[in-house]
Amino acid sequence: MSTRFAAKPRGMTLAEVLVAAFLGVLVLYLLVSIFIPALRLSTLGATRVDLDQRAAVMMGRVTQSLRRTTRAGVTSGTVEGTHLLSVHPLVGALSGAKQQWSDSLTVYSWSDKKLQERIVPLKSPPNKATILPLAELLGEGEGRILRLEIGDVQEFTAKVESGPRVDVHLTLAKAQDTLRVQRTVFLVNSSQ
Repeated sequence: MSTRFAAKPRGMTLAEVLVAAFLGVLVLYLLVSIFIPALRLSTLGATRVDLDQRAAVMMGRVTQSLRRTTRAGVTSGTVEGTHLLSVHPLVGALSGAKQQWSDSLTVYSWSDKKLQERIVPLKSPPNKATILPLAELLGEGEGRILRLEIGDVQEFTAKVESGPRVDVHLTLAKAQDTLRVQRTVFLVNSSQ
């Protein structure tokens, strides 16, 4: 007795191809629908972290500078479209409660969405707080050191009150995310 086996058809039927294609498209759709929102959230999170870090660094530096001076050592204003904050810090106290001032100013300037911190040396050692005209603080000059620069700054203002209070506002924006930071700093109290 001989047995014959029927020849099996080669390939797949149209129904099998359609079912496999449908399942492949369904799996691909599910992966993409999960991956794209996750990617957007990751990008948004990275943007927010970046803005938070830059704002914290700059506001920390401004606050530290302001806490080392008196009302006589601070000036703020706008010159040629650039907002400036000039701080003349104290470096210590001499005997008899006479204050000792730094031989340089710390200047914060904001224009073209960039906020810069510069050190501006004074020509002679001061014996009192020195306020230079704001126009002299613009630009790069001899001995001026750029210490820090951050971009994407939409706003930077420092409102100097008549007393020992300075209100600082900083707004950073990147992509579609905006971060606004406000800080009030009280200056060293001084009768000098």
